[in-house]
Amino acid sequence: MNNYAVQHYIGIEVAEDPPAQQPGFNTFHKPVRALRAAVFIPYFRQVDRVNQVPDFFNLGKSGLDGLRLARGGRHHLKQGQRNRRIQKLVLQCHRSLSALCRCNGRRRKSYQLRLKRRKSQQPALSRKFSQTLTGHRGPSNLKSRRQSSGRFTMAGIGISRRGFLGSTAAVGLGVLAHPSFSARAFGANDRIVLGIIGAGGMGRGHMENFKNLGAEWGAVCDVYEVNLEAGLEIAGPQSKGYADHRKLLERKDIDAVLIATPEHWHHNHLVDTVQAGKDAYCEKPMSWSIEQGADMVAQVRKTDRIVQVGMQRRSSPAIHECKQLIEQGMLGEINLVRAEWYWNVNLRTRYVLPNKLDWDRFVGPARKQPFDAVRYRNWRYFWDFSGGNMTDQGTHLVDVVQWFTNTTQPRAAYCSGEVYKLQPSETPDTFCAVFEYPRFTCTWTLCYSNSFQSGWGLVFQGQKGTLELCESGYRIYGEPWTGGGTSYSRWGAPPPQIEKLPGGLTSTLPHIQNFLECVKTRKQPNATVELGHQAVRTLHLANVAHHKKTRAALAEDGTTVTT
Repeated sequence: MNNYAVQHYIGIEVAEDPPAQQPGFNTFHKPVRALRAAVFIPYFRQVDRVNQVPDFFNLGKSGLDGLRLARGGRHHLKQGQRNRRIQKLVLQCHRSLSALCRCNGRRRKSYQLRLKRRKSQQPALSRKFSQTLTGHRGPSNLKSRRQSSGRFTMAGIGISRRGFLGSTAAVGLGVLAHPSFSARAFGANDRIVLGIIGAGGMGRGHMENFKNLGAEWGAVCDVYEVNLEAGLEIAGPQSKGYADHRKLLERKDIDAVLIATPEHWHHNHLVDTVQAGKDAYCEKPMSWSIEQGADMVAQVRKTDRIVQVGMQRRSSPAIHECKQLIEQGMLGEINLVRAEWYWNVNLRTRYVLPNKLDWDRFVGPARKQPFDAVRYRNWRYFWDFSGGNMTDQGTHLVDVVQWFTNTTQPRAAYCSGEVYKLQPSETPDTFCAVFEYPRFTCTWTLCYSNSFQSGWGLVFQGQKGTLELCESGYRIYGEPWTGGGTSYSRWGAPPPQIEKLPGGLTSTLPHIQNFLECVKTRKQPNATVELGHQAVRTLHLANVAHHKKTRAALAEDGTTVTT
């Protein structure tokens, strides 16, 4: 059996893999984020006799036989020396350890270390770390996660691997150096306390972004206990978990709510949130139907609440620059717009724990139905819960189309599409929709079975030029004038280079930043509830055309649909 079951590397260098032919070795290397910029533990390597992920502090049970230091070689430690050695190593690795302990780092989803806290097993170690990190002595001073100085405290918990990493993992060198992260710290009197309804993958990603921009999480709500626990781990020990969103909305200390649930719940969640006197960041697509969207606008405008819809391209500096180019007349009159999205995807197949899921609450306002793990994991592909990729991805692109062309709705829509790959889905995985606007025609094409020209794209074709938008940037093509008649000319030169702008074209962080600022200033955000409704209303119209297999027209009132 190889001497070193696990190697810990301290420093920036990434360790080399062990020789594949070395006997007794099972190479198991998955990166773990721990004390970034201070302590790196890039790889865990386990031998056959190790059946669990090593505990950072309870090294005797993990089978650790050796470790490598940044400045030294391998050290073989006796059983009784291991905890003291690792304690000394961590305490000496970086003098700014206490500063790095102010925020939680994101752990890799596929490799979360869910080890129980061991306060009773290691009281002396826990007390010493608490004193070192906070500057306080004795457990009586460890009463809250945030002191008036803003320091992180261990709140009297024991230091297990999970507890230590959960409270001290830093966010990475690039984030720490970015001015928007270091400067946007809310004071004691103006901090924004958030709650989240829907702590799935998208919701938890936004939770990290909100935290990085200075907000604080006070409550997490989800109908699936696995998601709830993962959300609480990000939110921190001061937060509370709920299965019923109404219990969360009763909290007086919650200023705003992030709604990241399936879209069949958006109407109820948004209306309940604003009626409870709280601002909201609602994920797109905003509504499940045209009627629900119109009511959401009406209910929000009965209050003074700030609502931002998650159409983040509204906050992209690059997209704003393209809008200015169109307003300057660079394209002339636009007659055709093409929106496209091409990915090659599969249905999600991760196992669902039925005993941890409140299925009836998940179904909620949709038609009642028996538990179905496929529908839960892939709700976007079933009409009861979603408008499909027509509304899910289309909201991003159609919003930009109507923004750039100063329109709010088409006159009519056509749509043809089918489920070719993602069985047993209901919503098409391949479709082409056509929208009739007063001055131009727009096509919206999606294919989820082929990644040719992978990603999303927008092409605005005007009489003077063409604007091409994609994930990398944008191009402007000048249109050659033919001189009249039936003659035409082709491009005689290579296409222009992509203009790449700082910040990219999908700026989630600026969009969240805009929302947080509007919560404080009470100004209207970049993506208001009206804009969210206008974008998804156009796509609901295309879904009606798909269901009816005919042209669907939208009246000027924006709610009446005829086929």
